[in-house]
Amino acid sequence: MNKKHILPLLLSIFTIPFVSNAQTMDDSFNYTYEQLYGTPRFVAMSGAFGALGGDLSALKVNPAGSAVFSSNMASFTLDNQTYRNAVSIGDATTHTKNNVFSISQAGAVFVFNNYNTKSTINKFSVALNFETKNSLNNKIFGFGKNNYSIGDYFASQANGIPLSTFNNLSTNLTNAYIELGDRHYRGLSNRAMQNAFLGYETFIINPTSNNNNTTTYQSNFNGTSYNKAYEYRATGYNGVLIANAAMALKDKIYLGLNLNSHFINYEKRNYAYEETKSPASNISSIDFENFQNTIGTGFSVQIGAIAKLTNSLRVGASYHSPTWYTISDETSQFLESFDSSNNKYYTVAPDVINLYPNYDLRTPSKLNASVAYIVSNKAIISFDYGYQDYANIKYYANNYDPIYFDNLNHFIKNNYKAVSTYKIGAEYRIKALSLRGGYRYEESPYKNNLYMSDLEGFSFGLGYTFYNIRIDASYDYASRDYFNTFQHSNQAASVSHERDNISLGISFNF
Repeated sequence: MNKKHILPLLLSIFTIPFVSNAQTMDDSFNYTYEQLYGTPRFVAMSGAFGALGGDLSALKVNPAGSAVFSSNMASFTLDNQTYRNAVSIGDATTHTKNNVFSISQAGAVFVFNNYNTKSTINKFSVALNFETKNSLNNKIFGFGKNNYSIGDYFASQANGIPLSTFNNLSTNLTNAYIELGDRHYRGLSNRAMQNAFLGYETFIINPTSNNNNTTTYQSNFNGTSYNKAYEYRATGYNGVLIANAAMALKDKIYLGLNLNSHFINYEKRNYAYEETKSPASNISSIDFENFQNTIGTGFSVQIGAIAKLTNSLRVGASYHSPTWYTISDETSQFLESFDSSNNKYYTVAPDVINLYPNYDLRTPSKLNASVAYIVSNKAIISFDYGYQDYANIKYYANNYDPIYFDNLNHFIKNNYKAVSTYKIGAEYRIKALSLRGGYRYEESPYKNNLYMSDLEGFSFGLGYTFYNIRIDASYDYASRDYFNTFQHSNQAASVSHERDNISLGISFNF
């Protein structure tokens, strides 16, 4: 990515939607996107299972897949993921690494055969399966130098607020911060007013005049270049519990339905440090921290079908409805500046947790089409195509801060686009041993690929069957580049992200 050309454009586009409230476009992507998780067999073949079925993780691609099972089965999967990030700020690049161990899949399917040869429905199945959709664990650290100041961000947050608003607040900083959290002024969100208050009380910004009616502010943190350090830490997951039912018609047509319960549990911390050596600046350094905790629940429906055209050739199709989430956020903040002219620190640590009213999020629907070819029950090759329009993501304010959510939806519509995903997988069996491999390609959800690149990944694995038990292992690798915005700032860092995932699973018939 060409950082010198893209960064100014990012600042102009991202500043408004990313800084005035807890939720951002980044979060809407995290709650929509699905990483490659599941049984090791599913992962090893890059998730190309829409026309195959017969695997518990295949149900999230095509719910008809449970009727392909010939007997009851349960499976359990452990993952060990490694994330590597190369973070660039200015001309400096910093490398970080994070390792996460988790249970990514657990479930069972029950098959009921109908031995009446005159019946159209010869098999019925039900399944319950838990899967991780997207791990929200990540760690990013970077330092460098550029010409963009966080002081300008605080000035932009304050512009439009009369100076009298700050002068008439309680002298107790915590009480004043709480009071602003309950206010709106001419379309400015309460978070913007709290941010402006932090900058004002730490002398990072000053009003352009001392008149109480003044509504313009300027940065007191000045220089020609700024040294920066940035840290982002996040933990949590986006998971789904699938309740499935499917049936087989003469072992030629398979139809299925999923009722899905979704869960979001997410914590993140953003820390930004800046300093300037300019003698023209009274404020020489700034420490700014933001914390966010998010809890959400959601619901979605999937329907699908698989057709066995010949003994070797199968095709599949499925529709995934939007997911309707109800989400709640908690945030807290800390800001400190150092005045080198007076050798004094100014600190605002309100020790306040901002509790936001619940709001709703609708993710876009998805279409999936698949084809698979099976050779004498010894070899499989499968291809999946998926289509999803990220521009259809929409937040619903529920009468809380509608101006902010309207702006956020506007930016989502203007910056996201429809994406296609392509997955191909293969398996070859040698007696009790199965060898597998796969490749996937996912388009960037952004209209401008400089914000986030396309994703490429490959995978491979093996399985061994003995008696009614199968042991599977897989390795998956994927990489993409993107810009990570410094939450509640007008800054962005270029990130080259790599993910390795080693999975180990066991499945057994019963």
